[in-house]
Amino acid sequence: MFRAFLLSVGLWIGAFFAHGQSPIVFHRGWVIGNYTTAPFYFAPSQAWQSTEDTLSYKNNRGLQLGLNWGARINLYELNSLQSVSLHLDLVGTGFISNGFIRNDRLPDLGLALQIPVVVNYNWGHMATRESSAERGFAVGLGVEINRVFSLLEASSFYEVANQRGFAQTAAASFVQPVLNLGYRYWNRKDRPREINLQLGFGKMYRFEHGNSFRPNLRISMHKYINY
Repeated sequence: MFRAFLLSVGLWIGAFFAHGQSPIVFHRGWVIGNYTTAPFYFAPSQAWQSTEDTLSYKNNRGLQLGLNWGARINLYELNSLQSVSLHLDLVGTGFISNGFIRNDRLPDLGLALQIPVVVNYNWGHMATRESSAERGFAVGLGVEINRVFSLLEASSFYEVANQRGFAQTAAASFVQPVLNLGYRYWNRKDRPREINLQLGFGKMYRFEHGNSFRPNLRISMHKYINY
C-alpha cells in the first residue's frame, strides 16, 4: 500500500512538471527530538520469581538526532497569504536511551526512519510564492509511518530476560497520528527558514498488566531550497 502511495505521488508530481509548472518547494535540515523507544515487557519464569518479582512494562525516553528531507505542494490557495498544502518528509535519525527495570539496566541504541504525511493550513510568509509577508505560520494534522531499528534485542539484558522467562518488545513498525506546527521567517541573509514542531501521539500497546504507548516530540530546522 505504501509503495502504491509513493507511486501515486510521483505520478502526480510528474504531471505538474509535464505542464511546465513548478509548484513543489523542497527543504532539508536537521532534527532533534525526544523519542520513545519500544515498550518492553518482562515476565520472570517460576524458577526466577520471588515475592518482589512482578510483570513489568516500560517506555524508554531517548535523545534523537538526525536529518530530514522533504517537499510541500499547495493544494489550494485562498489568496496570496493563505493556502492549504500537502507535506511529505523523510526523517532519518539515530537515538540513544537509558532506563531500568528493577535493578537491571535497559539501554537502547538504534536508528529510526519516520515518514510524516501532513496537510497544513499556511498563512503569511511562504503561504504562496506571491506572499509579501515577513513572518508566517502553519498548523496541520496527518499521519506518520515509523520504522525502528533497535539494538535492544541484541543487548545482554534481553538475553538474560529470555533465559529467566519471557521478554517482548513492541512492534518495530507502526503508524501514529501527528500534529504539525511551523514558524517561518527570513534569516539575516534573506533566505527562507522554518522552525517546525511535530508531536506524535504514539501507538497504544495493551499488555496483560497495563497499557503503554510511545509518543515523541521532534523539532526541525527547515532550509528551503527553491523558494
